[in-house]
Amino acid sequence: MEGISNPATYEAWYHTRRGSWIAAHEFSLLQRLLNPAPQASLLDVGCGTGHFSRRFARLGLSVTGIDPDTDALNYAKRENGDITYLQGSALNLPFTANSYDYASAVTSLCFITGPAQALQEMWRVSRHGVVLGLLNRHSILHRMKQGKGGYRNARWDTVKEVQKWIAGLSPAPTTISIRSAIFLPQDNLLARWTETLLPNQLPWGGFLVVSLRKSIRPDGRRRSKRWRFITNNRSLLKIQYKPVINIQRCIASTRAMFRQKTITHALLGENIVGSSRMVAELLPQMSNQNPQVMRFIFPVRPPNHPHDLLVSEHLIGMFYEEL
Repeated sequence: MEGISNPATYEAWYHTRRGSWIAAHEFSLLQRLLNPAPQASLLDVGCGTGHFSRRFARLGLSVTGIDPDTDALNYAKRENGDITYLQGSALNLPFTANSYDYASAVTSLCFITGPAQALQEMWRVSRHGVVLGLLNRHSILHRMKQGKGGYRNARWDTVKEVQKWIAGLSPAPTTISIRSAIFLPQDNLLARWTETLLPNQLPWGGFLVVSLRKSIRPDGRRRSKRWRFITNNRSLLKIQYKPVINIQRCIASTRAMFRQKTITHALLGENIVGSSRMVAELLPQMSNQNPQVMRFIFPVRPPNHPHDLLVSEHLIGMFYEEL
């Protein structure tokens, strides 16, 4: 991987009008697809001057940057001494398996000869997922910038080529998301308007983002389809109600929690006040409005209960995560 000839000049581009606009849109898409948990750890591979490392750190993540370029690392350390920066190669990361929650590489793989091997290394050291920012060959940016300036020695990739890299990962990703941004790379009103109008699902943006998710046990084996209860009290939604409560209000409160978490399985309530018919009618509406929720498990009627009621003074939303 070729080093950055002048780290200060390289970093200064991000503070120009065009550079700041592009970087903001690129990071917005990276963040949305990675969707990291607060205070998680992240390894930024090929961090360079640390521009995106600092952006990830501002999300509350514990960030470690790694890069072979000594000058770029020294610049990054001066910009933010709270981030750990290490010298090393993406092709042979000096970490054990599952050392970090996430791993990222923002255009750094475009400057190495073995991107598939680098991705395998990132996949090995990450527990939950990887996000890549790549240069898209099928874009206007490629036509404008190929072989010029900072793009002179860059490799421009396609979705099909990236899919070949992904095919070599073990275990296979449970989720693969590919999006793009920066459809018109010029710095004008038309470019900015187009960016807000066109959906990121279109594969023609100059910046290609690939997000890969996995579900791995601490011993490195693939997790089975079992579930465990999250015992942390902050993961519980506890709402105190009188014996007669508004089921719709319970649903609205629980839905608010769903928006803040990635939930694939939920058990709603030990006991919910109201008729089971009312619960059965209203909760499926919530499932339809929130595709993250796969299914609900309803509590059974207590033994010898004389009425078709599930009586309690509170609703507890108990969230499960996949093992």
